[in-house]
Amino acid sequence: MHKPIHVLNVVAQTGNMEVLCRFLEKMNMHALKAKCLKDINGFLNGSPSISLAIIDIMGFNNTIWDYCKVLREKGIPMLIISSGKNNQAMESGYVYGAKRVLEKPVLMKELATLVKLFIEAER
Repeated sequence: MHKPIHVLNVVAQTGNMEVLCRFLEKMNMHALKAKCLKDINGFLNGSPSISLAIIDIMGFNNTIWDYCKVLREKGIPMLIISSGKNNQAMESGYVYGAKRVLEKPVLMKELATLVKLFIEAER
């Protein structure tokens, strides 16, 4: 039997957070909600173990990359969602450790496939 899968969602906008959490719950994963570095540190310092982080950078300033740095240092794979064609965001995402950077609008089928691939790679 597999241990529960916990996915950390770092999202500034409440509506986007709710959509992402419902999506993950339909995939039988536990969605953890974080809007700031304090939230992230709370999840990192407690249980459960985090299998993946999905970060929607919309609504954050450049401190989002500090969040990514912390997650990268903990060895947590990251999938970053960027608003539209933003080459600098894409480049920064990869520099700070993202396994993949997606542009909005995100196709849920593609997101589901990537989440499954990253989770399986971590098991």
